Amino acid sequence: MKRLRENFAGYLKRIGRYDVTLGPGDEHPVTKEDSQFLTQSLSRQMKSDNYLIVIAILILFLSLAAVFFLLLSNRQNPQMIKLVSGAAVFLTLGSVRWLHRLWREKTFTAISLAVLDQMPPREAADVITLFYWSFMQKPSGLRAWLPGASASGPKAGPAG
Repeated sequence: MKRLRENFAGYLKRIGRYDVTLGPGDEHPVTKEDSQFLTQSLSRQMKSDNYLIVIAILILFLSLAAVFFLLLSNRQNPQMIKLVSGAAVFLTLGSVRWLHRLWREKTFTAISLAVLDQMPPREAADVITLFYWSFMQKPSGLRAWLPGASASGPKAGPAG
């Protein structure tokens, strides 16, 4: 998510929404060029993510093939079987964790590209801002961009 966070941060700086001390009306108008800027960077990221997923799956299959070979060649040695099996578990968990992170980043990228393609630039900027401040950063900056929300949070009042 680091590269996606950097792409979103660059876009938000470009449209004047990166600084959370500004109010919702303080940013400059969002243009088609701003949306195209983010679309191009996200498209490049999507291509590199596709390559990374292929590499991760190849690493996973090659490592499992090596584990299978080591298990077969050392089937008479119980200590080696334990060692190889344990290493296989950790290797598989690491690969699955890496694939899961790539999948999440690719999903956010695809959603962002759809938003940029289907919505007017101003509304797309609102969604990207929401994604950035609610999913990729500390939630404290999100309050400045929510309509009707105060910086101190919701008012506590009597129930009923």
